[in-house]
Amino acid sequence: MPLVKGAGLRRVDLPADSVRGGLLTQASILKVTANGANTSPVLRGAWLLERVIGTPAPPPPPNAGGIEPDTRGATTIREQLAKHQSVKTCAGCHQKIDPPGFVLEAFDPIGRYRDYYRRPNRPLQHRHRSARRACVTSGSRSCALS
Repeated sequence: MPLVKGAGLRRVDLPADSVRGGLLTQASILKVTANGANTSPVLRGAWLLERVIGTPAPPPPPNAGGIEPDTRGATTIREQLAKHQSVKTCAGCHQKIDPPGFVLEAFDPIGRYRDYYRRPNRPLQHRHRSARRACVTSGSRSCALS
């Protein structure tokens, strides 16, 4: 932010078309909710549920690590996780975890805004984009995950 100097906290106005706004779009939050190299809607969703919303998902069942859905034909993370949700033992938790994680998918592992995944250069599906912008401008806590 130009004209913002010093270490103190202060309110700043963002441009109306800004993709930033609030705590969840800060690079520090986006970094701790990624695995270092890639984003993960699952990690981000679980973090949001536990740390922000206060309703953590239950721990995975003991056999969760051995279940791999058939993701052939899925070309985006959204499609892969949709196939993952089709596995009955996974669906219950992932229907709760994945949607809030997808809200933050427009940001890369270090918090930069993106329209495309780096590999394989596929466009993101911005179903949440207008909802996110509405949340930024309205300041409503309830719409942060819509």
